[in-house]
Amino acid sequence: MKSITNKIALMLIVALCISFVAMSAASYYTAQNKTTELVTQTQRQILKDVKNAMDTFFNNNLHIVNSMSSILSKLDENHNGIDAILAQAKSMSNKEVGLVYAGYNDGAMYRSNGKNETPKDGYDPRARDWYKLAKEKNNITFTDPYVSASLKQMVISFVAPIKDIGVTATNVSIEELSKEIMSISKTDYSYAYVVDKDGKIIIHPDKDLVGKDNPTTSKLVARYKNKEFNENGLIAYKNTKGEDRYADFIELNDRGWLAISAMQKDVFTTNTMPLLKIQLILAVLFIVILSAFVYFLLKKSLNPIKTIQSKLDDLFKFVTYEAKAPSKLEVRSNDEFGEMSKAINENIDKVVAGIKKDSTMIDELNKVANLMIKGNLGAKIGSTPNNPSLNELKELLNKFFTSISANLKGITNVLSSYTKNDFTAKVEINEELEADLKAMILGVSNMGEVICTMLNSNLNDAKMLEEKATTLASAMKELTQGASTQANSLQESAAAVEQMSSSMNAISQKTADVIRQSDEIKNIITIIRDIADQTNLLALNAAIEAARAGEHGRGFAVVADEVRKLAERTQKSLGEIEANTNVLAQSINEMSESIKEQSEGINMINQSVAQIDHLTKENVVIANRANEVTSDVDNMAKTIVSEVRKNKF
Repeated sequence: MKSITNKIALMLIVALCISFVAMSAASYYTAQNKTTELVTQTQRQILKDVKNAMDTFFNNNLHIVNSMSSILSKLDENHNGIDAILAQAKSMSNKEVGLVYAGYNDGAMYRSNGKNETPKDGYDPRARDWYKLAKEKNNITFTDPYVSASLKQMVISFVAPIKDIGVTATNVSIEELSKEIMSISKTDYSYAYVVDKDGKIIIHPDKDLVGKDNPTTSKLVARYKNKEFNENGLIAYKNTKGEDRYADFIELNDRGWLAISAMQKDVFTTNTMPLLKIQLILAVLFIVILSAFVYFLLKKSLNPIKTIQSKLDDLFKFVTYEAKAPSKLEVRSNDEFGEMSKAINENIDKVVAGIKKDSTMIDELNKVANLMIKGNLGAKIGSTPNNPSLNELKELLNKFFTSISANLKGITNVLSSYTKNDFTAKVEINEELEADLKAMILGVSNMGEVICTMLNSNLNDAKMLEEKATTLASAMKELTQGASTQANSLQESAAAVEQMSSSMNAISQKTADVIRQSDEIKNIITIIRDIADQTNLLALNAAIEAARAGEHGRGFAVVADEVRKLAERTQKSLGEIEANTNVLAQSINEMSESIKEQSEGINMINQSVAQIDHLTKENVVIANRANEVTSDVDNMAKTIVSEVRKNKF
């Protein structure tokens, strides 16, 4: 059960939790910012110490080589005593100095270990980088770190010109410098290393990385040059092992060398996390203790609410008729809860008395309702309830009962008139009536008017129907006579078409006979042409024989020539006859085709006439039936008019 005590306690606990969480978070972030600031300052101080160590290393060795240059510049041109000077300089130098040497413009090379050489021995100092660097700078300087062949260590050569006659130099190991830098910078969470301008590692805790190009440091140097710093002036990156690191920087010299402090990325949270845990534990303990105290105090202070709630539940159950009248509260205090108890007791008395009056009125209402259900519409409610709304309801119900009784009597009288076929009666409407009851009364009155209108309309329609039925009967009689006449005419037309069809068939037969006789004429012409060809051939043969007979056959030749001419004329005439015969045959064929088409058309007309004749006969039958229906409709119209006139409207 969600009590108010639990809710208030829960809200206070939530408020306490939010407050302590906010305080812890603020304290944590403040501590983290301070830690970040402190760590950053510490690392920058370490880098300054590294720079100081580097400056000391370079200044000391540059001073040594500068002193050597001053001493050697005082020797004669034969360099007498140089070996002793170099050996003494080596012995007086610290152990990082591996070799002290000098080279001259004549190619002579002197070393502190006594291994002197000339170009004839295969070594020319003038070709060496350290010699060229000193000549180029014309001042004390140093080379980039490199691995010494003799020492097997990373060394730096410090060089200085000896006036304009040579160069002196020292090879100094950076091993001790590296150890010193590591001792200065090495912590539990960081270390420092040195790189050149390209990111090549010069000093590093991991010896395997020294002297080598490294992509990670190259990118880191590039980001430093691009100033890709975070809000703390650091650059986040991953080292060669893939570990997250922060880097801080300091420039060491004018050659772009950098000292880089590499810090673990979680260094800023490692020191503050225990503080956060302690704060959270203390906050939880304080919240638990304070919550228990608040809960106990609230529970004690709000305990009377349960008693008040119980009595109010009893009162509400009484109001909703779920229980009997409740007992009163015991007043035990003079605070707000005591005043509340007195007010509740007074209202219990008022509610009990009011509900009794209301119950009396409702009982009477039930009796009146039962009487109305049985049809007694004159009953009324007499008792007065305590509830003003119920009192208004009583008055409204009494008015309603009176109005219903009066209006229902009017409706009953009108409906009684309707049952006697008198539809002129109407219900008088009270001007105060509205909504459904008024609509019902208007509906009854409108129903009478609608019935009157309908009866008038039916009477008019029946009269019109009677007139139309008479007209229809006359029209149907004419239609029947016309259909009969049309049927007779179609029979005569069918006979004429049939006779025409027979005539066309006879003509078609005669045409076929003419075509056949034309074919016989063609055959005769063919025979005559063959005879003419034979005659022509015989005439030709006779002419040949007459020519052979000479003078005796001249008369025979004349006869043969006449015969030949006669045969040619015969052939020409036969050609003309054949052409005319072909034209005649073609015309007869065309006429035959036309006669066939006309015969087919006449047959189709004959079929159509037969169908129309059949339909006309059916129309005659339908017209006779329609005539009978028209007679029935006329009788029905007269009956409707008679029945409608019996009503009063």
